[in-house]
Amino acid sequence: MKFKVNDIIVGNEDGKREYCVTTIKQNFVGEVIGICSDKQIQVRVLECDDKECIGDDFYVKAKHFELQTKKEGTTPKMFIFRK
Repeated sequence: MKFKVNDIIVGNEDGKREYCVTTIKQNFVGEVIGICSDKQIQVRVLECDDKECIGDDFYVKAKHFELQTKKEGTTPKMFIFRK
């Protein structure tokens, strides 16, 4: 399996024909919340153009997704401060 639980993923070009919400076209970013088989994963929508779907869970084919890579110029969403 190319993903683990808690991985952050994005849709790839192949998924555009298969899905409506969890696609690159919808700017989908999700979290893997379950591994169902070598081919299927359960994901939770973290970001998407369809705001009503944020927080929803879907069972999808893993081949339609890739690990998210850090984009240039983005800032982390969480900071850890130490004394």
